[in-house]
Amino acid sequence: MNTFFGFDMDVVRSADAPGTSAPSPLGLRAGEFIQLVKYAASLANTRVVEFTEMNPKYDIDNRTAKLVAIGMHRFCTGVA
Repeated sequence: MNTFFGFDMDVVRSADAPGTSAPSPLGLRAGEFIQLVKYAASLANTRVVEFTEMNPKYDIDNRTAKLVAIGMHRFCTGVA
C-alpha cells in the first residue's frame, strides 16, 4: 500500500508560519511539524508528500518558506 502525506501549513502556529492562507495563533510548533515530516519520511510505503497553503504575500521574513524548505530537506534526507 502506498501512502500520501499532505502537509497543510495552516496547521502550524502563526508565530512559526505567518505566511499561510489562514494563520492561527494556535497550532503545531515548528519542531512538532518537522517531527511529523520526519515520521512520514521514515515509512517505507510513503510515495508522495506535498506542502500546501503557503502564501508568500504574508510571509514575514520568509519564515514559512524557510520552514517548508527545512521540511522538504528533512523529508528527502530521512527517506527510508
